[in-house]
Amino acid sequence: MKRHRYDSSPKPTDQTIVDGSYTMSPFDRHDTWKTQAFHADLHGDFTALNVAHQVLLGVNGQFYDYTQLRVKGNSINVKPGESPKNPGLDYHDASSAYQSSNHFYGFYAQDLITFNDQWQALVGGRYDQYFKDGTNSNGETVKGANDSQALSPKFGVIYHPSYSGSIYANYSESFNPVDNVVNDDGSITERTPEKSRQYELGTKWELLDNRLLLTGALFDIEKRNISIEENGFTTQNGNQHHRGAEAGAQGQLSDSWFVMTSAMYLDAKYDKHNLYQDKTPANVPEWSGSVWTRYAFTDATAFNIGLFYQGERWADNANTVTLDGYTRIDTGASHKISSDYVTWDFRFNIENLFDTDYVSGTGGSTSHGVVTDVHYGNERRFKLSVNASF
Repeated sequence: MKRHRYDSSPKPTDQTIVDGSYTMSPFDRHDTWKTQAFHADLHGDFTALNVAHQVLLGVNGQFYDYTQLRVKGNSINVKPGESPKNPGLDYHDASSAYQSSNHFYGFYAQDLITFNDQWQALVGGRYDQYFKDGTNSNGETVKGANDSQALSPKFGVIYHPSYSGSIYANYSESFNPVDNVVNDDGSITERTPEKSRQYELGTKWELLDNRLLLTGALFDIEKRNISIEENGFTTQNGNQHHRGAEAGAQGQLSDSWFVMTSAMYLDAKYDKHNLYQDKTPANVPEWSGSVWTRYAFTDATAFNIGLFYQGERWADNANTVTLDGYTRIDTGASHKISSDYVTWDFRFNIENLFDTDYVSGTGGSTSHGVVTDVHYGNERRFKLSVNASF
């Protein structure tokens, strides 16, 4: 994948809150990403001591290469109403390219054990190895600086009170490798991998001759060794703790009409953190939900519409500025045309049907008392796709 980015890179100063002025550090940049991946799974079923086993053994991996050409311009002080001149930067003038690569391998195994018609257990785990060189403040490569590895177990119990329903309890861990960071003053923040653990208690029921699926779950997630960037410096300490509940329902109201709904409540806090103890992480709403429906006029033609809701959220990790909640509506239609050898699938979608103005999120950090890295939601968009299957 390739991307060309020409950016003014505005940044607040001590005077931004006073008079609205800011600085620009323009750049022209070209990024190239190349990713290669593989996976292989081995499935097996057998019975031992009157207990059924469904075993999965697998391996996967990814090779990632990144190249960046970048040319920077001089910093410019800008006051409200001014229109700075385009510096005319061109990434082709870059004297050298920044390159980075990493690769990882994962090995996993699990066994779904069936004791009888009511009880099952799941036992498994995953071992990951991540390899990546680092860069110091002088731009020198440090071999193996970001290498890491982890073993992540998972366990579960499933109870089937009836043929149409199940109740389950799960425990799992996960691993996210992170890179060391060169801060604005040239210092290095050495980081350890982020690790998470999750407890979940849930249920699933298929009712009305499998025309209705109901789901619900309670969960408790803790992420450790989290990283936070503030005023050009990255720190790594403390935890994020998420407790919540989610519920969903989907069903075939008639042969032509399908409806799917979901809702989530989330209580998220920082814990054991020097700066943000008991604060809520940025961009995490307490309530969110969606409703989506599809109506098929014929076997070939269908119409769909969906509503997506995000509640009020904090714009920064210090919880000083809030983002309003919003509701976005998407819609679309599809039509299939079949011939002897080819089936054509035409899809037309409208994202943000009513062109609602909203902030989708921020970077969560502040600089000189100003929330930075603010992302506005997409305006109304039209999408047309055509697929052919043989």
